[in-house]
Amino acid sequence: MSVKDLRRASIQSSISKSVWLPLIVLVIGYLYATEVGKSYETQRGQLITEALEQRLAQISEAVNDRVSLYAYGLSSLKTSIVAVGIDNLNYDYVQTYARITVSNTRAPGDLALSAESR
Repeated sequence: MSVKDLRRASIQSSISKSVWLPLIVLVIGYLYATEVGKSYETQRGQLITEALEQRLAQISEAVNDRVSLYAYGLSSLKTSIVAVGIDNLNYDYVQTYARITVSNTRAPGDLALSAESR
């Protein structure tokens, strides 16, 4: 082999070595980025699910509280009707009851009854 052939082989060897290292780094970087992306998506999905479940629990609790308040108002109206007697129940009595209840504001359910009776 001549000196030219040795140099050419040396240059070709150097080029092939210099191509493999960046290619390996590129492939490893791609695989790492893919795994980090999947991990981020999974973590973000869990955060969203937890936030939705927490908000749903808050909304459910608020709805239950509102329904309970209206139930108290209806219970109060029922007690008043039982006290006056079903035969003595009329429009004027319900209007008076609603006016008194609104002024006392015992329960927000009573406010709804007074608004409906207008």
